[in-house]
Amino acid sequence: MAELNVFEKTKIQMQLVVPLIRDLQAQLGDEVVLEALQRRLDERIAKAKSKARTDVEPEKRLSAIARDFARFAGGDDVLNYEVIASSGSDHMAFDVTSCAYAKLMSSLNANDLGHLLLCSEDHVAVAGAGTRLDRAESIMQGGSKCTFRFDASGKDLS
Repeated sequence: MAELNVFEKTKIQMQLVVPLIRDLQAQLGDEVVLEALQRRLDERIAKAKSKARTDVEPEKRLSAIARDFARFAGGDDVLNYEVIASSGSDHMAFDVTSCAYAKLMSSLNANDLGHLLLCSEDHVAVAGAGTRLDRAESIMQGGSKCTFRFDASGKDLS
């Protein structure tokens, strides 16, 4: 039996998690639940930053991020993206032009949760790598693409 890829696993998880979150929102209110999700995310990012691997060369950190990203993009038409730049050994940039994760959350009427439940994982992983991610636009939040800009130079990683 073939093992599920990351997207297939995520799809199963979201089909269970989204209805649970909607039930909690109905009982506790949107604001309380969304604040709790954001607080949990902030705690996870802070914990990842506290264990950041800044002792690893920037080029190796970016290489690991690229490898992990390819895992999340694995599968038929999960993510379509193009590399925009890879300047030097401490910067990397790419744009996602099509995202099955955003389509999944839309099919579950959960676009409002997608950035907290799925896109936020990028920030946790990158923080743990001692790298900064700037994403000015995302499909999940209504943008035409997701802009990934990575900086492993060590500047302003707080």
